[in-house]
Amino acid sequence: MERAYVTEAVAAAANEMHALRAERENRPGAARTFRALALARHTHASRALMLLRGRIGDTDTNLEDTLQDLRGWIDEYREGVAIAGEEGATPVEAALSQFLKTAMNHKALAEKADSLSETGLHVCRICGFVAQGNMAPERCPVCDAVREKFQTVD
Repeated sequence: MERAYVTEAVAAAANEMHALRAERENRPGAARTFRALALARHTHASRALMLLRGRIGDTDTNLEDTLQDLRGWIDEYREGVAIAGEEGATPVEAALSQFLKTAMNHKALAEKADSLSETGLHVCRICGFVAQGNMAPERCPVCDAVREKFQTVD
């Protein structure tokens, strides 16, 4: 089920991107078809996730799993940044560098999750950075997005 969830979630995102491309190419039928496929794949992912929920541990276990996952991704992103830099793949290097910075940000948040109950959290919808405080920052410290690109989490 875990693999099904990931596969369906990735396919849904890909179909959403395919729909955007079809719209830019003025192919409304294809765009509509891709949007329908994306919705169908989201439905599959949601169903898989519902079946997995019985395997979700207590909060301490979930936090430790999240931290372990983030540590792994931090290592992966560091390696990816280095490889992309060596290959001169500037856009890939920039994206992986942002992923690395936000993964480190997410790890720091997960390490103190219980102390954040009274703290405002604001997610940059451009890069995924999570800011803390009464309001989102003027600019994202990772991607330089403006305050309006942040979404507050209640």
